Amino acid sequence: MLRAGEQTRDRRQGGRITYLRITRSSGDPSRMDEATALNQEILAAVHRQPGFQSAYLGADRASGRAVAVSIWETQEQAAMPRDALGLGDLVSRLEAVGLQLEPPDVYEITGQV
Repeated sequence: MLRAGEQTRDRRQGGRITYLRITRSSGDPSRMDEATALNQEILAAVHRQPGFQSAYLGADRASGRAVAVSIWETQEQAAMPRDALGLGDLVSRLEAVGLQLEPPDVYEITGQV
């Protein structure tokens, strides 16, 4: 992970750097349909945020594990606190169906195809 104040060679050379945010979660596998039913609302809320570029949501229905990966223009935008993402009551609704959200991790994107 990139630490505050660090620069990469690309930035010093004027290249564009973007960041990804990964949020993992886990819950009761029998309630995954209830959790994934909120996906469109989650994506719509995050899409409205400054610096948002794209997002992917994935779930392993057998284990109850899920992941959200989003791409952001800046490290600060990628590291926004969950309550600043415009999710409103969506987090509490996810928790109500048993999904436990882990703190997000933010990484500099260093390669892409």
